[in-house]
Amino acid sequence: MVVSTVSTKQKTIKCRTRDDVLFEVPFDVIIQSRKFKQLYNELQVSAGDGSTFEFPMPAVPGHIFKEVIRFCAQRRGSPEPVIEREPPAMTVKWFVFNEFEQQFLKSKSMNELSEIWVAARYLDVKSLDLFISQEIAARLVEVLGDDQKVHDLLGEPDDMTEEEKDKIRRENAWLNFC
Repeated sequence: MVVSTVSTKQKTIKCRTRDDVLFEVPFDVIIQSRKFKQLYNELQVSAGDGSTFEFPMPAVPGHIFKEVIRFCAQRRGSPEPVIEREPPAMTVKWFVFNEFEQQFLKSKSMNELSEIWVAARYLDVKSLDLFISQEIAARLVEVLGDDQKVHDLLGEPDDMTEEEKDKIRRENAWLNFC
């Protein structure tokens, strides 16, 4: 099955996912993947060879790659995000998302974000990697101090006894647990 994500006038690259779905992706979208860019440059594929070149992605399923491409298409031409730090503690400043980025990130479950994040890391799409990392951190900060909400957010069972939790709190009192 071939999934086209472009009009016929643009240069496209064929990308094959783990589940054998073949995507035709605009060159200016897929080039946001450093993994693709490195492979493309190492093989010295010329602009006219796009019809024979196929980018293999054995670690990325089709439904996830579709989301990565949707995100990258919206960021086409945008500069890569830069991590900034605020003095004096040099804490990392949070990125400010545009409307699409906000909607994209907020509409995903933690499981979906995790799957897309793994693909972003594999494909080395810096903006998606950093933005998902921030979104997950923000969600965790919202529920910090409420063990059950953290477990619910992560989809993990709470398998510790109250005694075990109290022991951890005592041994790590310097962390100022809520």
